[in-house]
Amino acid sequence: MKSKRSQWMWACVVSGLMVFPVWGQEKAAPDAPAKKIVQLEFKGPVQEVPPSSPFAFMSSKQMTTRSVLDRMKKMREDESVEAVFITFDSTGFGLGQLQDIRQGIEQLKKSGKKVYIYLDSCYSSGLYWLASSATELAIVPTGDVWLTGLYSEQLYVKNLLTNLHMDADFIHMGDYKSAGETLTNTEPSPAALEQLNWLVDDVYRQLLEQTAASRGKTPTEMEKLVNNGPYSAEEALKMGLIDQVMYRPDFVKHIKAKHGELPFDKKYGVEKGPNLDFTNPFAFFEFFAKLMEKPAEDDTPRIALIYVEGMIIPGEGEEGMFGEQSHGASSPLQKALYEAALDDQVKVVVLRVDSPGGSATASDIIWNATKAVAQKKPLIVSMGNVAGSGGYYVSCAGDTIFAEPGTITGSIGVVGGKIITKGFWEWAGVNWYPIKRGTHADMMATDKPFTEEGRAKLFNWMSDIYGVFKSRVMEKRKDRLTKPIDDLAGGRVYTGAQALKLGLVDKLGGLEDAIAFAAEKANLGTDYKIKVLPKPKTIFDVLQEEMGGDAENSNVRLAIQHSDRFGSMWSVLQGLEPQKAQALMRVLEQVQLFERENVLVVMPYEIVIH
Repeated sequence: MKSKRSQWMWACVVSGLMVFPVWGQEKAAPDAPAKKIVQLEFKGPVQEVPPSSPFAFMSSKQMTTRSVLDRMKKMREDESVEAVFITFDSTGFGLGQLQDIRQGIEQLKKSGKKVYIYLDSCYSSGLYWLASSATELAIVPTGDVWLTGLYSEQLYVKNLLTNLHMDADFIHMGDYKSAGETLTNTEPSPAALEQLNWLVDDVYRQLLEQTAASRGKTPTEMEKLVNNGPYSAEEALKMGLIDQVMYRPDFVKHIKAKHGELPFDKKYGVEKGPNLDFTNPFAFFEFFAKLMEKPAEDDTPRIALIYVEGMIIPGEGEEGMFGEQSHGASSPLQKALYEAALDDQVKVVVLRVDSPGGSATASDIIWNATKAVAQKKPLIVSMGNVAGSGGYYVSCAGDTIFAEPGTITGSIGVVGGKIITKGFWEWAGVNWYPIKRGTHADMMATDKPFTEEGRAKLFNWMSDIYGVFKSRVMEKRKDRLTKPIDDLAGGRVYTGAQALKLGLVDKLGGLEDAIAFAAEKANLGTDYKIKVLPKPKTIFDVLQEEMGGDAENSNVRLAIQHSDRFGSMWSVLQGLEPQKAQALMRVLEQVQLFERENVLVVMPYEIVIH
C-alpha cells in the first residue's frame, strides 16, 4: 500500500504477459515565479474598437478599453505581479471608459496588488476621478490638481448657419428631444436645460461619492475641496488629495524601496508585433505570407463581441486603406449579428454600444438583427460612454443591459427636418431654377422652409417612427420599466445610475462585467474565447476593395481636413480644444446624415468633464 508521501510511483509496462514495475521519483515543485512590478502607460486616447486593418502594425500600439481591462485581469490573477505603476500622457476618457478603468484599478487592489499612479499634472476633475483610486497617488512638485468640479458646454450653430446664409427647420418628438436645437437655437430650451441639470447633478454626485470613498473622506468634505480648487501639488498633499509630491525618478525609487528593488515590466500583457528583418529581402514576403494565413480553428466555445460605435448610418459605411472603418454602419453589423446567431460555436453574444444614435432606419435594421440573435442565444449589452437614442434603440432587445453609472443613455425620441441653403447659394452667386411635378415633390427641398401642409406630413411620419421606437422598447422591457413609457421617452436622457432605477438598464458594470455575466449565462466557466465581429479584413480584402474602386470617401471629416481654406484652422482647433473640435465634427456629420435620412434618432448632446 502506498504511503501518502510516497517517494516512488508505480507505472505498468505491459509486454506480452509480463507486467513490470517501473521506479520513478516524485516531481519537484516548480519554483515560485519571480516577482515583478507592471508598468502601465496610457498614451493618447483609449479607443473602444480594436484596429481591424491588417496594416494596423504600421501605427503605434493602440490601447482599447477591452485590452486595458484584459491586461488588468491578467495582472490580478498573476501571483508574480506584486504591484502596478500607472502613468497618463494626455489621455482623455469618456465617462463610461473612466469608470470601467477605475473599476479595474479597484479590482487590482482587492486582489492584493498595490497600485501606484504618477501624474505630471492632474489637468481635470475627470483625471483626478480616475487617479484617486490609486493606493498611492504622486504628482511632480511643480504640478497641480485641477479638481474644480464639472463644466459642460453645449454646442449651438444657429449663428454659424446664419453667417453662411443658411437656416434650419426641424421638428422633434417629445419636449426633451433637443438634438435639433443645436441647429435652430443659440441656447438650450427650458426642457433641455432641465434635462442637462439633472444629468450633470447625477454625474457630479458620482464624482463626489467615488473620489471621497477613495480618499477616506465624506462626499460633503470632498465637495468643499472641489469648491476651493484648484490646488498646487503641495496644497493637494496637505488636503489629503494626493499621497506624494515627487519627481518621477524619486517616486520610482520610493516604489522599489517598498517592494525590494523588483524589476519593472513595461510590456506585460502586450501582444508582440512583427519582427521584420529589413536586411533580408525575403523577410518582407514571409511576413505578408503570415498575414494571409488563417488562424488555427479549435472547438473552444466562443463569446461573440460585436461593437456598435459612433454614428449609426445605413449601408456599408466607409473605410480607407489605412484608416478606421465605420463601426455604426447597418449592413456589416447586421451581417455580424446574423453570423453570430447561426454560428454553433458562439454560445452567447455581447453587444458593446458606444453610440449617440443616428439613422432611424439603420437603427431599426440593427435592432431587428439583435432580436434574431436574442431568439437563438443570450444577448448581453454593454453600454460604454454613451448609448442614447439610436444607441438605445439597438440595445433594447438585449436580455440583460449593463451600463456604467456615468453612461449617458435613454433619449427615446425622434428629430427631423432640413437645412435651408437658398441664402447661401444666393450669397455665393449661384442660382437654382426649380421645376416640380407632384404636390409634395419639393417637401424636402432646401430652398424654403416647410409649408404648413408639409410640416404636418413630416410630423405624422415622425410620429409613426416614434411610435415604432417606443414599441421596440416595450417589446422587451415592458415589465421592467418603473414608469409608463411616455414618462420615460420624449427625448429624456439619463445617466446609467438613473436608467437602472427606471428599468431602462438591468445592471451597473463595465465591459468585463458583461463578458463575465455572458460566460455565466451560457455556462461556459472560464473555458471560452472571444470572437470579435465583424471579422478583421485580410490584406487581400483591403487591396481588392482599393483596386476595385470602392474606396470613395465623402466623409465630412476628410473634407475639412483636406480643405485648403479650413485645413490649417481645423488643425489649430484640434490642438487647442480637441473636445470642442470633435463636438463640432459630430454636429457636421449629423447635418450630412440629415441630408440623406431627414429623420434621425440621435442624442442632443454629451457630457464632457473638464
